Amino acid sequence: MNERSKFKITHPFHPLKDKEFNVVDIREYWSKKYVIFTLNDSNSKAIPIEWTDLEPEDLFQKISNGKSLFKISDLLELYNIIQAIKK
Repeated sequence: MNERSKFKITHPFHPLKDKEFNVVDIREYWSKKYVIFTLNDSNSKAIPIEWTDLEPEDLFQKISNGKSLFKISDLLELYNIIQAIKK
């Protein structure tokens, strides 16, 4: 588990952006890491670790300085998904 006991949500569209929470655990599901935490109601929640400050800043996001929220590879993948659904 990560040595930090607290983390902040950094995803630009998440409703809890900039809020700080205690890390309960870090787990891997389907080859992707998630941070497990609790809200005030004590229910466990999970969030992708890349949506937090526990992961190093995405170099693409740093270079684009927030001007572009989508990588070309992500847009191409979305296009392929849409084309597959249309068939």
